[in-house]
Amino acid sequence: MNKIKRVFVIGHPGAGKGLFAKTLGEKLGWRIIDADIGIESKIGLPIHEILSKEAADSFFHCQTIILNNLIKEEHVVVVTDASMVCSKINREILSAEFSVFLDTSTSVQLERNIRRAAPLLPFITTKELFDNLHDERDELNKLVSTLTIDGNKHALDEHIQVVMNAMRESFNVDVLSDDGNAITREKSDSIFFHNTRHSPVQLSTQQATCLTLLAQGKSSKLIARDMSLSHRTVEGIIAQTKELLGCKSSKELMALYFK
Repeated sequence: MNKIKRVFVIGHPGAGKGLFAKTLGEKLGWRIIDADIGIESKIGLPIHEILSKEAADSFFHCQTIILNNLIKEEHVVVVTDASMVCSKINREILSAEFSVFLDTSTSVQLERNIRRAAPLLPFITTKELFDNLHDERDELNKLVSTLTIDGNKHALDEHIQVVMNAMRESFNVDVLSDDGNAITREKSDSIFFHNTRHSPVQLSTQQATCLTLLAQGKSSKLIARDMSLSHRTVEGIIAQTKELLGCKSSKELMALYFK
């Protein structure tokens, strides 16, 4: 299976998709694309009550065009519109991609929306709107998602790590072991392309393992513990790896790892 090149973040209004995507994008060194129009939370009604059936179909068709363009992009994290799963074609596209569903309760959504402007047409309360959207779309979101995250937990860093682990586990890996510590490393991790010259670079086993653990979000101290090396030795290996691959920072190394 090919490496994952896109992540689509799906979920209801107020689920925290924007912050989640921004944090994940920064961690991966990927670009963030905001495709969330947010018309329902701004107006205060579900999409089928805002638009006629014909207009809604046209709206979903526009979303399909957007999705078809986005799946041509690489190394992007996409924030999707909450209504995107209402279209069968859109669901098929999202199902074929790496999609993360932030499963968040109404109460948490309300808490996160407290600073937002009130809906323009408050014919129903925001709570009623969110409850209705849950009834209509929860199963659809779960159906298309590769991974469902419990968005009610205030544990952003933990959630990001879960996603990154799932991204690695989505293709074949070798499991190495050092003094009983399991280290997951992809079979092709020893060969990378230089950051600027784009020529292949063969890393040593130590360098490749350090880079893999770094991409898992581990600090140099934790890497040293897992590899039974000194902290200073690990820092030296990471510095050598940066030089070999033409990277100026650990962030650039991680971006290279996930390409």
